[in-house]
This record gives sequence, C-alpha cells and structure tokens, in this order.
Amino acid sequence: MEGKLKRRLPIDDGLLDSIDALDLFVVYDHPRDFPEKFVVRRWQGIVPTAEFALADSLEEARAKVPGDCVRIDRNPADDPAILETWL
Repeated sequence: MEGKLKRRLPIDDGLLDSIDALDLFVVYDHPRDFPEKFVVRRWQGIVPTAEFALADSLEEARAKVPGDCVRIDRNPADDPAILETWL
C-alpha cells in the first residue's frame, strides 16, 4: 500500500488560523475601480485590506511588492483582472 494514505490526520485549528493571517499581495491588471492602472492589493488570508498601491506598468507594480515574497501564477478561476499573487 505504498503511496496511499492509511488514515486521515486531524487538522490543528491553530494552523488554520495562521494560514488565514497570511499576507498576500495580489496584482491586478486595470481592474474596474482603477481602469487605467495596475493595482497591488494586500490581503490577509481571504480578507482584503484597505491597503493598495497604484502603478503604470506591471514592472512598477511588481516593484511595490515586498522583496521577500514569492510569485504564484493566477488560478483560471480568479477574477480576470488578477495577474498574479505574491506570498
């Protein structure tokens, strides 16, 4: 039975709380509220914050993301304006 799960392990609720508090930086390509700009919005887990930055280019938007973040490509189910997410 190598490679198969033999039992489910319980999930620590504290772990889920820390995942929810993870800072994400989402880069948008000309969203409806700023149709002439790129926007970087900070999220905490699944909750958007009021923090955002505007940019004229994708390169400028990426420069506004904290330097220690790692880029994740967009999910096909994401809003079409989302280009990428940084963790």
